[in-house]
Amino acid sequence: MNAKALIVSYYFPPMNGPVIQHPISFLRFLPLYGLEPHVISSSVFYGENLGAPLVEGNVHSVPAGKLARQCACHLYRAEFYIQGKLRVWEHGFAWGWVFAIREACRLIKAGGVRAIISISPSVASHWTAYKIKQRFPSLMWIANFSDPFLGNPFRNSKEWIAPHERRLERALFETADYLGANTKPVRDLWRERYPEFAGKFVVVPNGFDPLEPIGPRPLPGRSVPVLAHVGAVYGGRIPNALFEGLFELTQAGSLPPGQLTVEFLGSSDFSDVRRPGQFDSLCRAGLVRVRNDYVPRKEAVRFAEEADFLLLLDITAPHNTKLQVPSKLFDYLRIGRPILAFTAGSSPTARILEQSGIRHVIIPNESAPEDVRAGILRFLSLPRDPQPPSAWVTRNFDVRHIVGGVARLIGGEPLEDIPLW
Repeated sequence: MNAKALIVSYYFPPMNGPVIQHPISFLRFLPLYGLEPHVISSSVFYGENLGAPLVEGNVHSVPAGKLARQCACHLYRAEFYIQGKLRVWEHGFAWGWVFAIREACRLIKAGGVRAIISISPSVASHWTAYKIKQRFPSLMWIANFSDPFLGNPFRNSKEWIAPHERRLERALFETADYLGANTKPVRDLWRERYPEFAGKFVVVPNGFDPLEPIGPRPLPGRSVPVLAHVGAVYGGRIPNALFEGLFELTQAGSLPPGQLTVEFLGSSDFSDVRRPGQFDSLCRAGLVRVRNDYVPRKEAVRFAEEADFLLLLDITAPHNTKLQVPSKLFDYLRIGRPILAFTAGSSPTARILEQSGIRHVIIPNESAPEDVRAGILRFLSLPRDPQPPSAWVTRNFDVRHIVGGVARLIGGEPLEDIPLW
């Protein structure tokens, strides 16, 4: 009988979004390495989008039963309201305290569990695993952070909460056996903040699922090329430099009407755009199109597969950090059409693109306006035919290999870094 691994993840299908990719990968591929995965996730989401297909396997969605789920809805509604007042968006503490810990104890007492893998967002998944680890200290616990907790540029909780967040992070870091950072810069940030725990920090990156068919499709018969962005855009992720560059190019006659449409598909909010008059002008001219819809992943991927060009926004204004890699980058690389990327200079995103084998133009977030305009024109001159990603990409970002590294950690082996990244 294989040893078991508990995967604690508040988010899981039918919740729909990039946050579900890591737990699905562990569920799908841990058996390749002799581990039997069991996912503990929420059966109820308040204020979250649904629509992902259900995943087969040992998935324990709690609570079960109509009355328990009605109770969970009331708990989550209250949690959602309180966190909104505090400007904290880490849902799932009520789920962990009332439902998930109990289910985990039941599974552990049944026997065979060797390790716990908790996955954020939400950090409530790590807090839940922390409570489980306190009850079963002999189990190995790997806390896998898709985003950093403290140091995340999009955290804007009230100032008086900061000491509590610092205490929570320290408790998690003291107790976990390993902590997975999405990138080396996050790992280095942790090593600087907690040098006493330096040996616990490993890099567990995003990647691509080789079993999910993604690739370029024939371009639809349309007269205007499409530069596509898939996913939500809001606040500090709004590409103001792109919009202003497009506007200036149209005013100068360098980008005539009908040469390009920048199309956004996803639940986006452009109300905080820096120059709303310019943005409205671009929309009226058809140069920018916003499809403010939340669609299933399959439809979103198809939209990207049929685009002439792909837009990547690794923007964390005003902080311009170099911590994360958007998960959609790995979809884009498999599609293989030219990528226009806005990211910080020398960021992990930029380094991956430079090794990817895919045509691209990187416009650093700190670029001067004239450099943004030049970058846009240079990008539009690239051939549109797709290219395959490099062997370096397929070797280092296949999630089977990433999951295998975590499985080796559970087995007592070290986790090797991705070279040149």
